[in-house]
Amino acid sequence: MVIHYQQIGNKVKARYDQEYSERYRESEKLGIHNEENKRMCRILKNISHSFGYKISVLDLGCGTGRYFHCLQNVERLTGIDISPHMLREALNPVNPAVYFA
Repeated sequence: MVIHYQQIGNKVKARYDQEYSERYRESEKLGIHNEENKRMCRILKNISHSFGYKISVLDLGCGTGRYFHCLQNVERLTGIDISPHMLREALNPVNPAVYFA
């Protein structure tokens, strides 16, 4: 079986268009205080804080940056996603009050 990665990438890009990305971001705003989000934030906060020094973070498939605000001790954050629309949303953190606390 031959896998055509370009075709798969094009299908994914088409799915995560501007409209989808905006709806996804709105759902993040509503779900930021749900228990699963809080659990993931605790995990990411503990891991990133455990280094005891400033770290560089690479988030592959970051989408809209749903968990960026959970990170601690971050000197540099690089988010990569196949959708430019999702990346545009990631430029504005979900919870800017605690961004890189």
